[in-house]
Order: sequence, then C-alpha cells, then structure tokens
Amino acid sequence: MERIELVKKWLDENVLVFKKVTLLELHAITFSLDVYQGSLVAYINDERVNFTFGANDCDGKIKVNGPIFVSPLGAPASYSAINLPNEYTKLIEKNLRECFPNLRPYGKNRETGIETDGLTPISQRIIDRDKVMKSIEAISKNDFFIKLI
Repeated sequence: MERIELVKKWLDENVLVFKKVTLLELHAITFSLDVYQGSLVAYINDERVNFTFGANDCDGKIKVNGPIFVSPLGAPASYSAINLPNEYTKLIEKNLRECFPNLRPYGKNRETGIETDGLTPISQRIIDRDKVMKSIEAISKNDFFIKLI
C-alpha cells in the first residue's frame, strides 16, 4: 500500500466524524486578553473535543480552530482531527463573538484617519472592552457553560 493510501486509511480510522449533532455545549472556556485568544472544551454528542479560538487575522474576527493531527504516519502535513459540519463551527463562532467582540480590523479608519496594522497593540484594537471584561468574569465561574444544542 502506498504511503498516501496508508495515511488516508489512518485518517478514516481516527478522525471523529459528526454527521448529526444532538448535543453541543461549550465548557472550560479560557481567554487571554493580551493575545485575544482562548480555548474551550466542546461536548459534541458523547465526545469531548478541545478547540482554540481567537482573532488572529487582519479582519479581527473571532475564529475557531478544532484539533489537528500533525504529520500522521510521518506525512508532511496536518489534518483535521474532527469532521464537524460547517454550520456547527459557525454556531460556535457566532456565540463566541457575542462574548468576545471582533477586534478593530487592519486598515485606515475613514472617520478618524487612524491606521491599524500588525504592529498595533491588541489593547488598541479592542472595540468593546467592557463587554470583554464581563465575559472574562462570567467564564471564570466554575459552572459557566454555553448550551448551543
């Protein structure tokens, strides 16, 4: 069997596939204001799945990243460790954006003339600091979780 076929077979056997989601809850949410990134544990059906999230791109939008397999069987690539329909990833992102609003995107603000770029500190890109601080306070409580389905 060729190496590519071996990797495909390994992925078929190891990737968690969610065709229908009957339970989706977000637990153990952490967030670092300094880097505007966090992590969470999602309970999807009967599985526990770790995610990271943050606003790392120039658009300033919170995006979710699922777990990955790095170089399985020595393959020079990374692969998603889960197969979750896009609608559920979007649902997670939507709810996280309600807690942690998007950052000011890169570019020149037409009203103020202020430019935002990769050298602009995160603290200057936060649009609604009060909302973020309230969310950080809420997630710090041990019993906090978000039930989506």
